[in-house]
Amino acid sequence: YLSGASLYGLDIAPLGLALSGAIFAWGLFRHRLFDLGLIAYERIFEGMREGILVLDRKERVVGMNPAMARILRRAGPDSAGKRARDLLVGNADLAALIDRGPPAAADVSMPAEGGERQYEASLSAIPGRGGKPLGSIVSLNDITLRVALAERLEALATVDGLTGVANRRAFLESADRELRRARRLGTPVSALILDLDEFKKVNDTFGHAAGDAVLKAAAGACARRLRSTDLFCRYGGEEFAVLLPGLGPREAAAAAERLRSAIASLGVDSPGGTLRATASFGCTGRFRLGEETMDELLREADEALYKAKAAGRDRVEAYGPAASGTDA
Repeated sequence: YLSGASLYGLDIAPLGLALSGAIFAWGLFRHRLFDLGLIAYERIFEGMREGILVLDRKERVVGMNPAMARILRRAGPDSAGKRARDLLVGNADLAALIDRGPPAAADVSMPAEGGERQYEASLSAIPGRGGKPLGSIVSLNDITLRVALAERLEALATVDGLTGVANRRAFLESADRELRRARRLGTPVSALILDLDEFKKVNDTFGHAAGDAVLKAAAGACARRLRSTDLFCRYGGEEFAVLLPGLGPREAAAAAERLRSAIASLGVDSPGGTLRATASFGCTGRFRLGEETMDELLREADEALYKAKAAGRDRVEAYGPAASGTDA
């Protein structure tokens, strides 16, 4: 057209633009490109299992996905424009996370049908031009099952599966802390070891199920007669260990006698009849703890236990000078 070579001097640029526009329109509508944004929104945002809450710079709700609406027990469309604090009344943990500002993360508890659920919450900024944030996104990932499994694993790592009392590892860890405390405060501390007498005969005569029942009954009888501050564990096999913070050797011997009497009075039902059990006890203690370790106290209690076994079983023996009430 500019060179004058155009047919009849016509400007064909508008015609070309109209033709290309028609082609583009055909492509857009033929392939439903305008629907892709809605499809992405529905498939990603609406279908996410993770709860998403979008806030503007003034912490007003811009939107939330159905998962977040279910968690908060709110209708998503009705929440738009509300302040986050008003929306999260009763959800103090999540409100505190938002108050901290992004970036932030925390584990929060949220009320739900059938009890509380645990969530991994994160708050992140929505970046805008010039680095100025446009708002923030709160995401909640349900970790209730993970928390439950972690608690279960922790219980398996610290509790004896048969008797329900602490296992040896957990006992020794807690006992070391108690010894440091007793050493710092200058308070008495004592230890006991008890062993069920002739327990192998129970297993051989009545079977391992009966033996397990006796173990559980003996552990329960002891646990019910110990203080909440005492530490009690299944030390191994038919042996149990006890740490008695605040009790000296004589008091520990008296406590051991109460436990011995409780076990001797047990009657455990079994297919072979009512089973009886007795236990031998060894005890040791300090009126004031020095540099002794838990291993040393247990070794002394174990020596006293052998004395009780040699003296006829079903009795309490104290280690060395502890038997006369002096510092051991």
